[in-house]
Amino acid sequence: MKTLLYTCFWLLGMLALSWPTRASHLMGGEISYRYVDAQGPASAPYRYELTALLYINQDFGSAIPMGRPAITFFIYDRATNLVLLTPTAPRVRLTEATGPFGNCSGTAAPLVGQATYTCLVELPFSARGYRAETTETARNAGITNLVSSGQSSLTLSTDMAPPTLPNFSPIFSDTAVAVVCRGDTAVLLNNAYDADGDRLSYAFGMPSATYAPGYTVALPFGRGGYAHIDANTGLSRYLIPQQGRYVVAVDVSEYRTVNGTEVLLGSMRRDIQLVSRNCPSNQPPAFTAPTLAVRSFTITEGDPISFNVAATDPDGQRLTMRVASALLDGAGPFDASFNNSPGTVPAGSAIGSVSLSGTGSVSGTFRFNSRCGATRTVVYDVVVTVTDDACATKSVAEIFRITVNRAAPPSGIRGDSVVCAGNPGVYTALGPAPAYRWTVRGGQIQGPATGRSVQVLWGPGPLGSISARPASTCPADSATRSITIVPSSFVTLGPVPVICPGASVELTASGAQTYSWTGGGRSGSGPRFAVAPTQTTTYLLHARNGNCTSSQYVTVTVNPLVISGPTVFCPEARSGLSYRVSSFPGLQYQWSISGGTISAGQGSSSVQVDLLPGSTTATLQVATSNGCSATLTLQADNARPLLEAASVLPAGNDRRVALALRVPGAAASTGQLSVYRRPAGSGSFQLLGTTRNTELAFTDSDVDADAQAYDYRLELRNGCGTLLSSQEHTTILTRAVAVQQPEGRREGRAEISWTGYQGFAVQAYRVFRQVDGGPAELLATLPATARRLEISTSNLGFAQCFRVQAQSADADLAAFSNEACVPVENKLAFYNIITPNGDGQNDAFIIDNVTRYPGNTLSIFNRWGRQVYQARDYDNSFTGATASPGLYYYLFRLPDGTNYKGWLEIVR
Repeated sequence: MKTLLYTCFWLLGMLALSWPTRASHLMGGEISYRYVDAQGPASAPYRYELTALLYINQDFGSAIPMGRPAITFFIYDRATNLVLLTPTAPRVRLTEATGPFGNCSGTAAPLVGQATYTCLVELPFSARGYRAETTETARNAGITNLVSSGQSSLTLSTDMAPPTLPNFSPIFSDTAVAVVCRGDTAVLLNNAYDADGDRLSYAFGMPSATYAPGYTVALPFGRGGYAHIDANTGLSRYLIPQQGRYVVAVDVSEYRTVNGTEVLLGSMRRDIQLVSRNCPSNQPPAFTAPTLAVRSFTITEGDPISFNVAATDPDGQRLTMRVASALLDGAGPFDASFNNSPGTVPAGSAIGSVSLSGTGSVSGTFRFNSRCGATRTVVYDVVVTVTDDACATKSVAEIFRITVNRAAPPSGIRGDSVVCAGNPGVYTALGPAPAYRWTVRGGQIQGPATGRSVQVLWGPGPLGSISARPASTCPADSATRSITIVPSSFVTLGPVPVICPGASVELTASGAQTYSWTGGGRSGSGPRFAVAPTQTTTYLLHARNGNCTSSQYVTVTVNPLVISGPTVFCPEARSGLSYRVSSFPGLQYQWSISGGTISAGQGSSSVQVDLLPGSTTATLQVATSNGCSATLTLQADNARPLLEAASVLPAGNDRRVALALRVPGAAASTGQLSVYRRPAGSGSFQLLGTTRNTELAFTDSDVDADAQAYDYRLELRNGCGTLLSSQEHTTILTRAVAVQQPEGRREGRAEISWTGYQGFAVQAYRVFRQVDGGPAELLATLPATARRLEISTSNLGFAQCFRVQAQSADADLAAFSNEACVPVENKLAFYNIITPNGDGQNDAFIIDNVTRYPGNTLSIFNRWGRQVYQARDYDNSFTGATASPGLYYYLFRLPDGTNYKGWLEIVR
């Protein structure tokens, strides 16, 4: 893979790697991203900006209260799950994120910092997109619902949509750390904004840690606790029965409608920490009833909307109301405000906010002047949080949702859809808009072209249309009604028959003054028009009666009579075969067949036929009452699979078996051959593969023919679906054992045995031998009943290999076995008596197998140590002819330095 470039800070990455590997400081966070452009290098053109928010414990004792100076992302290809990139992102911001806990003497909320890490990466194309992760160590210690939290890492992740779907991930509207009161229901926000207008769905997920016993995703606070999240808004309600720190995870899934189908772009996970404390008695603030009466609003783009938000505190505490929304974008494109403030947008965020305060109560007005283009498939959220400043702060939260739609088109247009040429018509739009803009095709509007109704004077036609759309300030969809404009007179056409190719027909019409015919490359006039089309042809008739005209189409169907049905039949399925031709009203059909009978349907457009047993072809004919005819030839499928031989291939270390096969009688509808194998005589057959039924050979390359024989079988389905099987063939398994004679002049022996070949009639077995890798020689030809051969290994080589071939009565068929090899020791043996009397026995000094050891030397000494004979490459030729009787000593030496010493006696 080519190196991927990314614009992150490697120096800061090295600093991050040098930080202590164990620390207890992490309280939560999330990863977001945005697609930038495709301006990267050719190998990785797609650029994304990644941002991680980490919430840092800044209380005394936190290992890294400022957070690390840099973190590492891991970016995966979602198609392969392989790591594409590991960029390092520097910390670009550190802000305080400590939540409110009220005005409590000696008690403060946990100190929390929000560290922001950002980098730009360049990635190659991935059809399924990517996944970004970062893992940091460690979480803060003492988290109640996690196992060993101070030693647990924090992993954040988000799915990244592919470059084909440019996307901004959702941005949360509130922080991920909150303080709640033990045993009291807390309402917290996990709401997010999606700049692309994608639909968001919220759910609890599994944190990147192990829940302690008694805690789960459904029960993150244990027994007696409660956790619920609104899947549409992310508004969460929690009840924690015990003091402590608790972790929950929220998954946000992002959906987009692509080509009319909603698809999942991906999900991101937010890790949240809740701190539960004992709180003094304090009643939470509450929204007023009018505020909660309507929380969802729907407007048309271009229209304004405003609503009041008010809350009171039963204890008269001072209240702070915070309103957050992507609409409060300051000087951005949205024209929205809360109490006339357009909002303040923090750096790196897409969500702005406005805060108000009051004692005992607080209220404000949210205004939004929508503009053209503000329509979204999902709603705009306005998130309102009201918090008191009592000891043990209590909050209340609510989400107000604004849906912006395009102006709705009329649900329909009321009026005549069939009109006469030159006549007026009145049409009314059905819809809520007070006024509409009208357009007409095929006529003229009489009077104003706006309003709920309009009058149209229609032209000559034959077709027209009328459309209406709302008269809004922004573009809107329209409703259209098609209009048929009928001439003032009608033409009656005569019957149009179905004809055969080459036949002619006369088209007729009545009821008009003049007629004009066109079609099929011809034209004519008058009430009668003779045509002879070679294929189905449509003709156009223009008729006139005074000022009114009529245009009609006439189609002459040319019946190219074709018989449809199976052209191949099987021996086992000869009856009830169905055939048909196109059916036309009023026609009669006469069927006939050679080689069979018509069993049903004679006279109609479809019949059933039975074919005679033994027939290999048949001819089916049909003739219609209008002179058309057709013929279809039927062919028998007499396919049968033949496995002719299974032979172990000499080349390939006995790991391949060649099968000779063929399929006589195959037809076009015959299926493929399936080849099966099993160990000889045991188990079930296993499919090796398939091959075309025209192939003559198949090689099995996954065998061990030295260890066992194999059974083979072919299967085939003919055109009727019948499963046909071949005769089974069993390969030959050959084994060889060497029997070396211990002493004397007898030669060693080899015993060759083999299993019988099964599959064709064996006429004879031929046994071949190969010495030391040389050419194979035929040793013996044995009868079909033979299963064993014993031979002398003589002094040929040091390794002898044997292969058995089965021969059939058919000279073209033969099958080889595996190759069985035996070692031949050819030991040296010294015979120490010489009687040179010419009787053929002990006439010379004999050394068994001496010729198998070239380069040897032999020296013979008398009893006084004088050398009397020496030879190189001794060939058993020393007879002692010139030596006197008595004892002698010999020294036989091999080229490798091996010596053999002993005595010999010459006896005369």
